[in-house]
Amino acid sequence: MAEWGPPTKTRAISSDEFRELSINWGFTRDVGSFRKGTTLDVWTYENKNVELVFHGLRLIAWKTEKGVEELKALTPPEKPKPQTLDEYTKERKKGP
Repeated sequence: MAEWGPPTKTRAISSDEFRELSINWGFTRDVGSFRKGTTLDVWTYENKNVELVFHGLRLIAWKTEKGVEELKALTPPEKPKPQTLDEYTKERKKGP
């Protein structure tokens, strides 16, 4: 999946804050048990109306009012990956 780029805002929350947040978001399932003092990262994409919660590199929760198709529309299509050495070399010369 292509990246959305950097979030509009980021913040760190404790595992206790996450439990409260998940209740406010309407989670009805177990949100995981983290040791007291575990820090989680919240990424906010204001222009997409999406919030993501990470435990390290793992996405553990999100909040959005958008449906699957609306979220897909927010994500740019992936570029095809180079298949041959020549294609790879040409792509590298273009730079980031």
